[in-house]
Amino acid sequence: MGNEPARPIWLRGNNLTEPARNGFWRHNIKAELAPNGGPMKPIHHLSDIPEIEIVEAFEALRPEIEALTDEELLPVTTDIPSAIISVLGSLPGLTGLRAAIVAESPTYDMTAYDRIELYALALAHAHGRHQVASLPPEPVAALVVEANRVRTELFDDVTVLARRKLVDEKALKRLRRTNSQKNVAFDLVVLVTLLRDNWPALAGKTAISSEELDAASKLANRLARALGARDHGEAVRVEATQTRLKAYTLFVTAYERVRRIVQFHRYEQRDADRFAPSLYRGRGGRGRAPRPRPAIEQTEDPR
Repeated sequence: MGNEPARPIWLRGNNLTEPARNGFWRHNIKAELAPNGGPMKPIHHLSDIPEIEIVEAFEALRPEIEALTDEELLPVTTDIPSAIISVLGSLPGLTGLRAAIVAESPTYDMTAYDRIELYALALAHAHGRHQVASLPPEPVAALVVEANRVRTELFDDVTVLARRKLVDEKALKRLRRTNSQKNVAFDLVVLVTLLRDNWPALAGKTAISSEELDAASKLANRLARALGARDHGEAVRVEATQTRLKAYTLFVTAYERVRRIVQFHRYEQRDADRFAPSLYRGRGGRGRAPRPRPAIEQTEDPR
């Protein structure tokens, strides 16, 4: 070993004692590839990821996300969707490399390595929530005018149906029929629900179409969301921003750990970026770190 190039020191002195695990979250816990058992479909955009996967990942990490303090958070210094897609695209290569890493260094702590997909998907959910919370709210006044018009039309039709005993007249008493903006949305929901509950008996006996009910339901939801955004939008935006920062911090910290493991393992081949590319490619590096990193002591090669 005398003339061997020295290994880099960033992994030296770390506590690499936790037993290694087997594979990534999607491959291991969920054992989910493609429906036919073949390889996963390539991911080119966050919309390619099934919503249920990112929600499950976020919920699995929620305690870890919420446990982070403000002092631990990192600023967002890269394009989040691009970073997520880059990491998810690296999973096949990382999966193939894992066995060799564990065989070479069985005492490595592979927690971050095995959970990096989980962190990426959780960040995708947090980023999506942040994007939605950051959208400008819809104009409430215009929605109320449209919702009032639709409410009047549906109420008139339902009143006729009630007189013909085709719907329960008592149900109409639940309508508030006031000009309160919140009540307009509530009345629309009641009318749509009443008509849908009686839809089999109403076929061919009303001019109302199923498409009109769908449109009325969507309008009620839009109005409710616009009212919520108006009344609580700032608090929602602050919470979504903070949650995204926490998820981003966990993701970046874990991926840095993955890159260090790969760089250590592939040091002599000099091809670590082929398996774990930098999140900051083409941006001239990360620049100044937001806070000083703890020094890693220079001890003997962990192998």
